[in-house]
Amino acid sequence: MCTFKITDYVGRHIRDDKLVLGGPDASNTTNIDGLYVTHHLLSVTGEHTLQPVESKGLFYLLLGEVYNYDDAHWPSDIYHVINCYEKYDADFLDHLDGEFLIIIVDSGVIKFFTDPWGTRQVWFSKNDDYFYFGTYPSDSSKDTRLQNNSQYNFVIKTKELVQINSEIHKWNLDQFKDSLNDVTFALEEAIDKRYNPKSFLLLSGGVDSSVVAVRLSDTKKQIQSATINYVNSEDIETQLQVIEYCKEYNDNTIFSRPKVKPNFVTEYVEQYYSQHCKVMLTGNGSDEIFCNYHNKPRTSFYFRPEFDTFPDDLTKIFPWTNFYDGLHRKYINGWEYAGLLCGLEVRNVFLDKKLIQEWLNLSAPLKNKEHKYFLKEYLRNKNIKVPSKISGMRAQSLW
Repeated sequence: MCTFKITDYVGRHIRDDKLVLGGPDASNTTNIDGLYVTHHLLSVTGEHTLQPVESKGLFYLLLGEVYNYDDAHWPSDIYHVINCYEKYDADFLDHLDGEFLIIIVDSGVIKFFTDPWGTRQVWFSKNDDYFYFGTYPSDSSKDTRLQNNSQYNFVIKTKELVQINSEIHKWNLDQFKDSLNDVTFALEEAIDKRYNPKSFLLLSGGVDSSVVAVRLSDTKKQIQSATINYVNSEDIETQLQVIEYCKEYNDNTIFSRPKVKPNFVTEYVEQYYSQHCKVMLTGNGSDEIFCNYHNKPRTSFYFRPEFDTFPDDLTKIFPWTNFYDGLHRKYINGWEYAGLLCGLEVRNVFLDKKLIQEWLNLSAPLKNKEHKYFLKEYLRNKNIKVPSKISGMRAQSLW
């Protein structure tokens, strides 16, 4: 995942104890005219590349991953970012596919670019003595979190932070597709591009992680996973079917206990991290975007949807709270923090621009036909039973 901080404070102690955990492979601090830029590297894609990287007088940081870079031309994905910026200027993000935070130090201005969901966090604070940007807040009660899908410019001399663009990526909300073919193809692409040989998956009996496991097995990709076998849960049948389907390529560990200890996920992650896994695949975004929790009961924990069904005109509801914020924001933040503490990169399979765009373009009847209809159909086409009620592994709340 990598971590960073940028400050004009000469000391090194601001959050360094936690920042280094998220970037265990290498650390580097560069002094740019009194601006101290620190980057802690978690090397997953391409060659080990110390950051910031200088090109034509500008300094670049990339937190996260760019999936569409050509490793035959570039030793690391940050060079693809640099090439796109130098070639396309303000439109460079149109040519990047990934989950990332991009930072460019340019002649007294620090530019921040967040992806559509802000999957890589950046916090800002300032006082009379210094300013600070970083992966973690210096003071959670006072710091400002930069928003998703945005560009911010920070003028170093005046210490002024301005949101330049609050909607970098724009969505097409026309619902004109009456077939699942395109959204299914985009789903498979989203899974394929996020796979890494050092990946693992928390596998429940729910449709989200089951779809990921099945696709990886179909493409003969090895992965490690863990499953909690809940007592009296109808997910068990689906769990066992998926485990059997994927057994040749999925090294799965089943934890059979009626009550799972609160530290189960942390124990599991630490166990596999010690075996050199670096990437966790998650189902973030599926509940929040594809159904907006319509299958959940009315409780104080779950956000109650603003609408009962997706309307024929999406502009009437878009973006609904959980599309970017609400519980979605809470889960993205929680998973990122948990991964960083273990030196792991979190890759959100369903937070894929092409996949979400294809789903948005599905007709309203297809969206409303069934809870997570296209994902359930994907499993049914593999002859895997889909439970009528999805309880899942509860890994997010456990962590």
